[in-house]
Amino acid sequence: QETISYLKNRDEKKPFFLFLAYNAPHFGKGWDDGNDKSINLLQPHPRDLEKVKYIQDPARRKYAAMVVALDDGIGKVLDYLDDAGIADNTLVIFMSDHGGDPNFGGNNGSLRAGKATLFEGGIKVPCIVRWPGKIKPNVESNTLAWALDWFPTLASIAGASTRGVLLDGQNIREALSGVTRTVEKEMYWELGSHAELERGHWIAYRRNQWKYVNTPKDGEWLFNLDLDPAENFNLKAK
Repeated sequence: QETISYLKNRDEKKPFFLFLAYNAPHFGKGWDDGNDKSINLLQPHPRDLEKVKYIQDPARRKYAAMVVALDDGIGKVLDYLDDAGIADNTLVIFMSDHGGDPNFGGNNGSLRAGKATLFEGGIKVPCIVRWPGKIKPNVESNTLAWALDWFPTLASIAGASTRGVLLDGQNIREALSGVTRTVEKEMYWELGSHAELERGHWIAYRRNQWKYVNTPKDGEWLFNLDLDPAENFNLKAK
């Protein structure tokens, strides 16, 4: 609702950038009277729970209900862009910040592990882009990309110069049209220890299809993600 209010009251002569960050689906802090301490709770609306009542697992059902709320909210924003006649000239990017947590209703399919790890289940995320005037429906790209690539990409689309700026990402504008290019790409992640998540210090490094992971409990791993996207086979010894 706040987003739509902003769009209605914007200066229509000027371009706009809007960052809409949802908490859903996410746990929020609640209070456990019985144990006299704060706890994490999924807090979906009853009407959304009703829409997914067929899901048997309680945690998964609550998680799905919050995804329903998220989906409805984003749908209202997209509908407004259509109704206002600016959808064709508006680039919309939808993505998550990390993978799901299987212990709290998330499901990463065949990907290994999840949130708070640097395996693919923790860092490979959904990303959907809508730009009706430029991008055809149902186009997919296999270009290797991450969130740091959005800044140089958006700068390129907006015609903003990045000359003299040290960029952490690469321009992936072509990928938005379904073009897949094999480019030399290096990625590095580091996670500090986190007591509440029971997480130690992690690092991961990826170069094209090769990915190295150093975990606090199980040591070092090396994967060929082209052949083993689920990270089942540790090639370190080879």
